[in-house]
Amino acid sequence: MAPRISVLGLGNMGAALASTVLSRNGHVTVWNRTASKADKLVAAGATLAGSAAEAIAATDFCIVCVGNYEHTKEIVRASADLSGKVLVQLSTGSPGEGEALQKWANERGARYLDGVILAYPSDIGHAGTMIVYAGDRDGWDACEQALMQLAGASRYVGTNLAAPVALEYALTGSLLMAIIGLMPGVLAVERAGVDVALLSELIADSGPLFVKAMKSQVDAIAQNRFTNPEAMLGTWSAGIDHFPDGPDPDIDLIRPVRVLLRRAVAAGYGTEELAAVIKVLRECS
Repeated sequence: MAPRISVLGLGNMGAALASTVLSRNGHVTVWNRTASKADKLVAAGATLAGSAAEAIAATDFCIVCVGNYEHTKEIVRASADLSGKVLVQLSTGSPGEGEALQKWANERGARYLDGVILAYPSDIGHAGTMIVYAGDRDGWDACEQALMQLAGASRYVGTNLAAPVALEYALTGSLLMAIIGLMPGVLAVERAGVDVALLSELIADSGPLFVKAMKSQVDAIAQNRFTNPEAMLGTWSAGIDHFPDGPDPDIDLIRPVRVLLRRAVAAGYGTEELAAVIKVLRECS
């Protein structure tokens, strides 16, 4: 028998989650402060609860996807008895907030999972989409099959609630910096009179190389293996010195990278892997 699932919060992401649950599970209970946001889901067969407490009571596990943990607490605190249920928190927050909410849920008989969504709403339901979860192992075991339907590449990473947020910071932070870091290159391409569409094609063709390069550097850190690199940190540092300065010194995105690499070289890491910059950052923390 398919589990009874509720989704609280029907913004773009919450609505995508609820729609996927409905299509895969055959039914879903939904709730949102603005009830009209559930209209399309109700028309497709979802059940609209009159309150958050009603939505939680009617289901085996509840997915909360709202603005932040404060909103989550406001929504779920009306449900004093959560016995036997699993609360899956997919709202934005800190590990400390997650630990407090876990304690609150456990005191009311619920198992708790905290997760971060590494995708756009349009990616929900796809095999390659990832949501990273941590929390109660029994809760994960109870929900795994249904949660994997939401994002086929999802991972349970253990009981440490700090893990999802830290991993999100590493993954989405690097993606954000890569995209923003691409902008000076786009400007250079435009100034050279090259069609930016060509850059798009090259990115598509070289994508696997980028992933391989990033993974190899993280592997080097994980294995504490910095010697005998294919490309030395010092070579990267010398190479970036030939990059043009930004048009505005105040927003020169290359400058802090130059500074970091030069500091790493000065510290004696020039013949090591590029990932050896982590040693400089550790010394600063």
